[in-house]
Amino acid sequence: MKKTVIALSMVMIAAGYTATGLAQDTKQHAPVEQKAAQEQPRKTALYHGVVQEVDLKNKIVTAGKPKSELGMAFHASDAKLVGYKTLKDIKPGDKVKVEFDAIKAKTYAMTITKEE
Repeated sequence: MKKTVIALSMVMIAAGYTATGLAQDTKQHAPVEQKAAQEQPRKTALYHGVVQEVDLKNKIVTAGKPKSELGMAFHASDAKLVGYKTLKDIKPGDKVKVEFDAIKAKTYAMTITKEE
């Protein structure tokens, strides 16, 4: 009985030291991993389409494929405009190329370029 109690006590002490060591190790490496993720440049995607709607109040441009009712909505408040001076100049039916970034289920236009 004494041997069982001693063996069990040693296992519990070893488990305590191991858990403490693992917890400290995780805390030391977590900020480094977060910094590495933040330093990576975001990748953008391109979308070629036809403007379906421009919501000036919310600064959202919706573009889709020709002859399609489906489209993508792009938040364009900080977008660089090429071929346009302001969002007011973008009209439904214009062909555009949108360089965008998707963050947390929202698409943010980085560049909106008028195509001929």
